[in-house]
Amino acid sequence: MKKIRIEKVKTGDKSAVYTKQKRHCVYLGNRVSVYFTDIKRAKAFLVKTNEFLNQKLYEINSLYIEVFTEYRKAWFYFFDIYDRSLHIVSENKILMDIGAIEKKLTLMVARSHFPNGSSIVYQGFSYITEVLQGITDTLILLYKQKKHYSEAHQIKTIKTRLDVFWGAVDNYGKDMPNMDVDIYY
Repeated sequence: MKKIRIEKVKTGDKSAVYTKQKRHCVYLGNRVSVYFTDIKRAKAFLVKTNEFLNQKLYEINSLYIEVFTEYRKAWFYFFDIYDRSLHIVSENKILMDIGAIEKKLTLMVARSHFPNGSSIVYQGFSYITEVLQGITDTLILLYKQKKHYSEAHQIKTIKTRLDVFWGAVDNYGKDMPNMDVDIYY
């Protein structure tokens, strides 16, 4: 089964001069480094991080499915006799974006175990969220032009869920309740 598997825990250097360098570090791709005095706690945090990221992978995949479904529902409206070029450009961009999302999802899973895997995963989540928001903006605009306001509002709810998703991913690890943890941005 496809899943995210970040493995990198930078072990502390006991002979270092600075306290920060003596601690074990888990770098998260959202510009957060979490430091631990105990390697077991660092590895336990890494396991929880992988669980969180895999849950978010399922969530972004579900959102992607919903956006793709909404695109297919709107597919018939992408042809307009009077303004044909505008709609064809929008549709081609959506199709290219869908292909890019597929590639990014595959790369996130395939490269998550690399030394910089956390950065790859977080950048992937950021990119996919941004692209899906762009597609939803296009669909909302199309539905408003066609005066289908209820469909536009349905897509706005998906866009709101994308914002909530990204907020959870971007803020992960920034407020650790454990007293043995130091967090640096």
